[in-house]
Amino acid sequence: STPERLAEKISKAVHTKTVAVTLGARGVLLTDSSGSTSIPAISTRIVDNIGAGDAYLAISSMGVYLGLPRVLSGFLGATASGLACGIIANKQTVDRPLLMRTIQTLLKSNQHTKRSSRSSQ
Repeated sequence: STPERLAEKISKAVHTKTVAVTLGARGVLLTDSSGSTSIPAISTRIVDNIGAGDAYLAISSMGVYLGLPRVLSGFLGATASGLACGIIANKQTVDRPLLMRTIQTLLKSNQHTKRSSRSSQ
């Protein structure tokens, strides 16, 4: 079964509008009534994956609850999950300042990558 079919089965079984299927190193598939979005894994190093799913759920579900776009909710959750993978045995939390700094770094990196690809065309 594909992640898309799994999400569809879960949605029907538990009568929910939004489903996330985590795919480990391949990221996450986030689906809702308007479609699905694949979010890549966001992690530079994995030292311990304990708590990664909890971090994803905590942050992405908040985004869904607030009505944020699916891709933004997934990105925020994937960022928190990636940060959690860099913490051994949950010895520290993924707090707001760490999450915000990481998001800023990722967005700046993405802007730089887009500028570089435009100038090479």
